[in-house]
Amino acid sequence: MKKSYGFVILAIAAVLFTLNSQAMAFQVDGNVDNPGKYTTSGSLWVVLEGSGNFGDNASYPYQYPCYADTTLPCISLPQPPYAENSINHNTVDSNYVLVTGKGGSSALFAVGELNPKFAPASYVATLSCNKKGVCDLAGDGRKVEGVSSIEVVQAVPSIHVNGSSTPFTHFYSSALIVSGEGATTKSYILSQLQAMTQITFDASSSSSNTQGIWTGPTLLSILKASGADTKDMNSYVVIQATDGYAAVVSMYEATHSTGGQYALLAVEDSLNHTINNGGSSDNGLARLVLPNDNVAGRWVSNVAQIVVYKPKK
Repeated sequence: MKKSYGFVILAIAAVLFTLNSQAMAFQVDGNVDNPGKYTTSGSLWVVLEGSGNFGDNASYPYQYPCYADTTLPCISLPQPPYAENSINHNTVDSNYVLVTGKGGSSALFAVGELNPKFAPASYVATLSCNKKGVCDLAGDGRKVEGVSSIEVVQAVPSIHVNGSSTPFTHFYSSALIVSGEGATTKSYILSQLQAMTQITFDASSSSSNTQGIWTGPTLLSILKASGADTKDMNSYVVIQATDGYAAVVSMYEATHSTGGQYALLAVEDSLNHTINNGGSSDNGLARLVLPNDNVAGRWVSNVAQIVVYKPKK
């Protein structure tokens, strides 16, 4: 009889241990091929790649920009030659990752800051899991204890909320509109951007598509001037061009320096001088410059709008 009791107790303990281990695993959901529960240690990017084909080439069609404020018109490009942009979004510029812990803590990352093809090798968020399957996230200036879920979200299409359009007769951006969560909708023209404190970033030592010396106000200063909540690290910013191209930047990226440099809305560069130079440059009014990125995949030119979002719950 004692042996039977011992066997039952061991069996119950094994079941409880299994259930506890399963409960501690984190759920990966959203824009991944293989959602499910994981207890994988390592960089957040490697974990996401392991959850499925989370590569660079998943594509989504561009849409013409429409503002979060539906009282503002969408941009309609002339036909031809700019009826549409034939290149598509990929996971790097259009997705963000939301990591949530059991205590309600959370952290948001843009995919572009996790993908090692874009972000420096030293810029890594890491999951560390103990023997019980409890995983903590730390790195890139953010941390989450007891990770319970990781969701990959395709964010860019969420800004296309207005179905109407009005004529837009010039391909090059002539104004920049900032709107979204906590921001007062404001429009900036070139002289207003030039009147802000100008910061210079030398990209000449980077890869070929980020060369040049870029000058302009920081993205942070523009967000602050528009009243956005720049302390909410669980929000993100979408920067969109006149042709519909858009890139996701986490609020952390937008408000923190990398290697002493902040993200810029460049209005001048060493190659074209004033970017908005009568239409001879494809950079329009301003160009997003991300010193953190090794390549210019998210360096949006012809910036027409900046929209601040919070993840939907």
